[in-house]
Amino acid sequence: MINSQKIKVILDKQDMEKMNITVESLDYLTAQARKTILRILADAKQKTGFEPIGTKLYIETFPEETGGCILLLSSRPEEKKLPEATKMSPAGPVLFGFEDLEILITASCKLFRRYCHRVYKSSLYRLENIYVLMVYPLDKVDRLTVSFLCEFGEKLGEGVVAAAVVEEHGTAILKENAIDTISEYLDRDDELSDADLRDISGGSIFE
Repeated sequence: MINSQKIKVILDKQDMEKMNITVESLDYLTAQARKTILRILADAKQKTGFEPIGTKLYIETFPEETGGCILLLSSRPEEKKLPEATKMSPAGPVLFGFEDLEILITASCKLFRRYCHRVYKSSLYRLENIYVLMVYPLDKVDRLTVSFLCEFGEKLGEGVVAAAVVEEHGTAILKENAIDTISEYLDRDDELSDADLRDISGGSIFE
């Protein structure tokens, strides 16, 4: 245990073979890797008291030449207060349309894995026959978040006026933390359907 918010876990080659994981699967947090992380967290709680409840868990992976790896697990508060001089302010909302549910899920999960630290908040709506993902990116300069989502969906517009139109005429599926929630519940290899989104949103996704 490094401190109350960070632990280091050393896995040798035999450990990783026994757990059926690789460095790549840990990087992309596959289903098997998530199970392994949960087991490691449970063991860490018993041995050190480390328990990242109410915080975000960050995972850093460092491969070793012997075939094993070192994991650094860090817990950080959801809202970290920074000095005004360095605090990042989010850009206005950017709206993306998806006709295909599978593509929406894939885009959300991949965005969460790569750029979750660049998204201030996100929402998901159903508008007529498309899903509208509304994101508030923090990367106002390089706009990597926007460029990434453009590879999967159609950029419908941006700004508070466009967002207000969707909020008024669309049906809310996930009003908060849409990308986080989709990734947490639906980042798997199973087929996904409208019913999946109904289950996690607690209601109908259609008007």
